[in-house]
Amino acid sequence: MLDKKGKTGKPDPVRRVALDGVCMAMYMVLAFLSISIGNVKLVLTSVVVLLVGCLYGPLDAVIVAAGGEFLNQVIRYGVTATTPLWVLPPALRGLIVGVAALILFRLKGRFMEKTPVLLFSVGIAAAPIVTMVNTLIIYLDAKIFDYYTSAYVWGQFGWRMLTGVVTAALVCLLCLFILPPMRKEGIGRFVKPREEEESEDERAKDGLRDDWDL
Repeated sequence: MLDKKGKTGKPDPVRRVALDGVCMAMYMVLAFLSISIGNVKLVLTSVVVLLVGCLYGPLDAVIVAAGGEFLNQVIRYGVTATTPLWVLPPALRGLIVGVAALILFRLKGRFMEKTPVLLFSVGIAAAPIVTMVNTLIIYLDAKIFDYYTSAYVWGQFGWRMLTGVVTAALVCLLCLFILPPMRKEGIGRFVKPREEEESEDERAKDGLRDDWDL
C-alpha cells in the first residue's frame, strides 16, 4: 500500500481490518436507506461490495458483504434459522467482482475502473445470479416460517431481476467516479515500484504495470 509520499509499503493489516469494519458500517447504513416495494428492495449496499471487491479482491469483499448483511439481519429481525442464508447473495456478489478484479490485475496489470466495459459486464452479470439466489432464500424462508404463497415468492421475480440489473448498472457508474480518488489516497491491495514517480496518465502511456501485493 502506498504511503503519502508515494513510496512502496507493506499493506497494514490493522488499517485493512479497520477499513473492513468501516465498510460494514456503511453497508448497514445503506441497507436502512433501502426502499421496499412489496418484497422487492431497492438498495445501494452493492456500492460498498463493489468498491471493496475492486480495491481489495474477493476475500475482503466477501467478509464485508457477509458481515454487513449479517449485522443488518440481526438488527432488523434477530437471529433466526435462516439468518446465515441471507448473507449468501451479497457475499456471492463480492466474490464474483473480487475475483474478476484480481484476475484482471494479474493478467493485464489494470484496475477495474480503467476497463469500464469489464466493470459493467461483471457488475451487471452478477445481478441476476444474486437475484436468483436471493429468490431461492425467500422461498426457503417462506416455507420454514409458513408464510409461503406463490404470488409473494414468484410473482415479482421478473421485477426483482429488472431492478437488480438497473441497480447494478447505476452502482457500476458510481464506482467509476469513486474508485480513482480512493486509489490516489493509497487505498487498495497494490504496491507500486519505489522509483515510480510518474502520473497515472504517464504510466498508462509508457505501459508500466503495478504489482499487487498479495
